[in-house]
Amino acid sequence: MRVLWALWSGAVFIFVAPPSSAFPIRVSTATELVLEPTVSPDRRDLALSVHLKDDGGAPVEGRDLAVTIVGTAGLSLSRLVRTDANGDCVVRAHLGPQEYALAVDAAFAGDEHFAAAAAHAEVNTVEPFVTVELSAPPSALSLSAPPPSFHVRVDTGRVAALSSTGLAVDVVAVEAGERRVVGVGVADATGLARV
Repeated sequence: MRVLWALWSGAVFIFVAPPSSAFPIRVSTATELVLEPTVSPDRRDLALSVHLKDDGGAPVEGRDLAVTIVGTAGLSLSRLVRTDANGDCVVRAHLGPQEYALAVDAAFAGDEHFAAAAAHAEVNTVEPFVTVELSAPPSALSLSAPPPSFHVRVDTGRVAALSSTGLAVDVVAVEAGERRVVGVGVADATGLARV
C-alpha cells in the first residue's frame, strides 16, 4: 500500500493509493508483405511470389498467409499458404483467355510476435511484355550512306516472365513500302543493344 503525503496551508493530508497491479506489455515486430506477380509469355499462367519480412528485412518463417487472386473474367482463387525458411511462398493460377486484369491480395493476420500485414497488387496481362526505345543519330538517315549507330533499350515489363538478356534486336528501315533490316544486335542484362 502506498502512502502519499501532502502539505497544504499548514494542514497535513494523508492519501492512501490502492496497490498497483502489474500488467503485461506485448510488443509485436512490424512486418511487411511484398508481392511479385509474374505472367508467363503466353499469358496463360500466373506465379505469385509472396515475401513476408520483419521491419529489419529478415524473413519471417512458418507463418500462414491468406492469398486471393480475382480476375475480371471469372477467376477466383483463395489459398492459405505457409512461408518457408526464406519467408517466401508461391501461389500459381491458370489464366483463361479472357483474363486481362487481376486483383491480387495477401494478408498475414499477425500473432504474438509479429504484427499483421497486408498487400495488394493489380496485374494487367495485356500490357506490352516487351517495349523498345530507339535512339538514332540526329541527322537524316540514308540507306546508301555508311551505317549509322543505333542504341536500342529493351524493357520486358514488370510482370513478364522474360529477361531482356539475349533478346535479339533488329532495326528495320521502311523506304517506299519496302522493309529492310539495317542492323542486328543482342540486348544485354541492362536491356541495351548496340546496333
